Amino acid sequence: MKQRPRIYYTEAQKAMMWDRWSKGDTLHQIGKLFDRPHTSIHNILAATGSHRSLAKLYGINPKTVAKWRARTSVLDEPMGPRDRASRHLS
Repeated sequence: MKQRPRIYYTEAQKAMMWDRWSKGDTLHQIGKLFDRPHTSIHNILAATGSHRSLAKLYGINPKTVAKWRARTSVLDEPMGPRDRASRHLS
């Protein structure tokens, strides 16, 4: 299967995607307009969408999306205590 060349969407195209998504069109319908799979449309909407739209897309709280975008790294934060408590009496 031949790979398609990468498409760089213009701001007008991204705005049209966003308008159609907010009106209720599916990713498949939007993808057919650009002759692209729905996954490429999803990536554009996820990168340019608001916190509320991404939360709706993934079924999560908008505060979680805000935390994701505020991160400087894609790595998970350590879950243990920050300082190891001393176990010896002083």
